[in-house]
Amino acid sequence: MMNILAGKPKLTIIYNDNLELELDCNKKLPDHQKLYSKKMDKKMPQGIIIGEQKIDNPDENQCTQFVTANLTLALQNNNEPMMISLCSYLAVHLPDLQ
Repeated sequence: MMNILAGKPKLTIIYNDNLELELDCNKKLPDHQKLYSKKMDKKMPQGIIIGEQKIDNPDENQCTQFVTANLTLALQNNNEPMMISLCSYLAVHLPDLQ
């Protein structure tokens, strides 16, 4: 189970009851992570896959589901750079995330 606890200045990821990541929302992202987020914003309208379903021109909720699914994979693979990029996407696109 994954919980995402957001509140400026930090976004906290708890996965299987373990603190996995705290993202300082006031801290600037490295350029490569900003670039990755911009690429995601450009590519997702072209279509995403959630489970076995291809979704053309996904809405914001479907994009969030896609990012969250990929965040779960990043957590399982201990891929911290990917976790940071995906959390940053969520922080930007869901500023009221609670």
